[in-house]
Amino acid sequence: MRAVMPLLLAVSVSTAAGQSSPPSTSAIKLLASCQLDVTGDKLPDVAMLIETRRGLELVALVADATGYRQAAVLFRPEYPGELSCRVGRRVRETKAGGGSGQVVATPGGFIELVYPEQSSVAFVWDGQHFIEVWTSD
Repeated sequence: MRAVMPLLLAVSVSTAAGQSSPPSTSAIKLLASCQLDVTGDKLPDVAMLIETRRGLELVALVADATGYRQAAVLFRPEYPGELSCRVGRRVRETKAGGGSGQVVATPGGFIELVYPEQSSVAFVWDGQHFIEVWTSD
């Protein structure tokens, strides 16, 4: 298990003259998304699996009353998996690959990326940031 530190997404691009312009929509390709309250604040958060110039990224947008207060790149997978937002009070870390098998409490929901017949990883909000929990290997 490890903490996932937030990384802010760029909302504008500066030109050589120092002026801002909106980012190109062709720079990001949406592969999958889901929406669920994964932070326990009764507001729907968003998870997106996107393809950028940097490669694949699993991004979470944490909601607040006015929109989204935080954007975090949770994971940079080598290839896309099956993204879902799941309802559940806990996830169990796998014992494979050095995992402890401990049960991790969730705020009622979590984000999961599954690679069928291979591995799966859940991202659980701990009150301040997401933690990565490998649930199968």
